Amino acid sequence: MPQMSDVDGTPAANNEAATELLGTFGQSKRYRATGSHRAAISKAHRMITTKAELNRYFEMIDRRVPIGVSRFIRWLRIPSSFAVRLAIAVLLILGGIFSFLPILGIWMLPLGLLLIAQDVPFLQKPLVGGFAWAEGKCQSLRAKWRDR
Repeated sequence: MPQMSDVDGTPAANNEAATELLGTFGQSKRYRATGSHRAAISKAHRMITTKAELNRYFEMIDRRVPIGVSRFIRWLRIPSSFAVRLAIAVLLILGGIFSFLPILGIWMLPLGLLLIAQDVPFLQKPLVGGFAWAEGKCQSLRAKWRDR
């Protein structure tokens, strides 16, 4: 059982409210989890947030592409499509790297990275951070152009 402590640092191990808190993920105002329990909660929250952000970027792509492409991307995201998703992600990344050639484009790189990040957890956080940075830069450039 993880150690619980009061907000002011006094032990609360024998308190029924502290014991009851274990299932609430530290949402109580008076008591909070310490040690490994808090780290596990924090890691789970970050993973949920990162997954939600990845899903938001997939939804943005989904709204901007034709219906057939949208259906194909949704099919690629199904767990049973792992092998095809991996192959297409690698091809899209290579196409994005060689975007200076005709037909290929830089748009292929972020889509390939999104597809591969769905299966590679350690890529998710940096990828979401990079996309958030690029999205912020685009919004600030739009605002500057609008205000001219």
